[in-house]
Amino acid sequence: MTRFYLQQGHGMLALNIEFVERNPNTGVILSPRNCTREQIERHAVELHERNAVVLFDPQFYQPRTERENILNYPYWEGINFDTVEFASAGASELCRGVIRYQVEQLNVTEIILPGRYTNAVSEDWLNTHYVFAETANSLNLDRPVYSTVSIGPDIIGNREMFDRVLNEVVTYPVDGVYFIAKSPRDFLVNDEVFLYNILDGLLSLRLSGKKVLVGYSNQQCLIYACAGVNAIASGNFRNVRSFDPTTFDVQENNDRQRAIWYYDANTLSEFRLQALGLAYQRGLAGRFGPLCDYCRPLLESTNPANVPWGEPQAFRHYLTEIKRQWELLCDIPISGRIDHVINLVENVEQQLVDLEERGFRLGDRSFKPVIEPTLNALHSFKADRQEDIEQLAYLPE
Repeated sequence: MTRFYLQQGHGMLALNIEFVERNPNTGVILSPRNCTREQIERHAVELHERNAVVLFDPQFYQPRTERENILNYPYWEGINFDTVEFASAGASELCRGVIRYQVEQLNVTEIILPGRYTNAVSEDWLNTHYVFAETANSLNLDRPVYSTVSIGPDIIGNREMFDRVLNEVVTYPVDGVYFIAKSPRDFLVNDEVFLYNILDGLLSLRLSGKKVLVGYSNQQCLIYACAGVNAIASGNFRNVRSFDPTTFDVQENNDRQRAIWYYDANTLSEFRLQALGLAYQRGLAGRFGPLCDYCRPLLESTNPANVPWGEPQAFRHYLTEIKRQWELLCDIPISGRIDHVINLVENVEQQLVDLEERGFRLGDRSFKPVIEPTLNALHSFKADRQEDIEQLAYLPE
């Protein structure tokens, strides 16, 4: 059973291969945005040779995109989004092309249907996604199918709109949902209503019998384990750890200088190596961790700031730890998972308080600003849905 997927980002081809070799139960979600068609097709073969679970995200989020990599795939040919017929005939044609490419060219393990990003519910959006699901169902496919639900913070924050989406999606004749939510801020979420509504919505999807794969996940998404989510996907750079629909439309500048960050699983936070170096000099070695093969040279040094620890190690370390943390949560019986998640966040809070009391400045990638809203959402979710959470034990994973 696959519980963790690599969300392919820029420069992840070699990382994908290394990671699935070291972690045989890992899946990979291939990304047109980050590769040419030839690279994707060759990489799919490489992954299959290593018995990896292979998925492909059609990345239909911005249908009028001008990004050449995304438009390079055959299912875009002849599709006109500006006609009133698209929500019926055009949507079915596109969906058939997406499925044909995934099955015939990539031999995917599971099929992800196209899904358009929206931050406002409309009849056209609902009709289009219903057509996608019905088209897939009519083909009698021999592998699991996921509907893509890609929505923004205005929908998630409005229960009436969000419930309308959920009420439609639970009726789709598909096996699961590939759920992608745009955060109301750049990365970690400090809005308890947003977090509560997602937890509540994901639980409803699971109770309807749908499998749920949450894409573009980061460390805060670990809390979704208590809603019965089957799997998460995460990647290297932040744009594959937090969904931003504009990255599928305009060509951004990748020439900026990037700092190296160490992900501290003990505190769900990220710290610069220079900050770790000062902490070690002040006797705080041993406060960070846990150790893995990738971070061992860093944390066992006398001064992390002097260790040649670059992006490749930082990315591999982050993904190794997120996978480990997610799978540990998923191994807990579902009836007790909510308490374990709450204890995890409370323990993170205490460790961050201890670090601050010792004079360690947490920096701008600390989990501290989102602890209170995260705990508020979790406690409310537990109070309102505990009986429903326990019903998850009777569902197949």
